[in-house]
Parts: sequence; structure tokens; C-alpha cells
Amino acid sequence: IEIRKKLMEMKIATSIGITSGKAYSGFVGSSSRREMCAMGSMVNMAARLMCKAVEHEIFVDLET
Repeated sequence: IEIRKKLMEMKIATSIGITSGKAYSGFVGSSSRREMCAMGSMVNMAARLMCKAVEHEIFVDLET
């Protein structure tokens, strides 16, 4: 709730999906183009929840 209030005060439109579980993260790519990546079923679920949330909503899965 506090996160949502702060983001609204800053006039930043967000939708957030939260899950918990195992995920893998690290850098992928070549030395000339490298980026941080997170992979795993929980990452995918959080992304799906985020897509379902409308502006300023936070969705959390039942297990979390």
C-alpha cells in the first residue's frame, strides 16, 4: 500500500504482480550487449499478474 501511494504521489503509473518461489537471475548476452535477466515459472506468473492489474493495482498470487 505504501509503495502504491508513493508511486501515485510521484505520478508514476504502474501495475505490479508479486509471486514467490525459485527463480534464476543473472547476466545474459555478449560482452558488447549484456543485460540482467530473471527466469522461472514464478517470474512468468508475476508478469501475468502484472498484465491483469490495471493502473496502480498490485496483484499477489495466493501462495505468496
